[in-house]
Amino acid sequence: MDERNLKFKKGDLIEWTELCGEGFIVNKKGYGVIVDIHPKNCIVYRNNYSDVIRFNLEQVELINAA
Repeated sequence: MDERNLKFKKGDLIEWTELCGEGFIVNKKGYGVIVDIHPKNCIVYRNNYSDVIRFNLEQVELINAA
């Protein structure tokens, strides 16, 4: 497993960022909960949109860090 996703676990509250274009422009931003973790990305439930979407680990930031 990658070192970056060791800080993430299922159920963590995160802030996600959806990028557009070449990945330099922020399209949307919001909060969600991690549902599943994969080596280079994670699956996030977005409450505002009531959906589940996959984000790269660079697009999510942990909120409830101790």
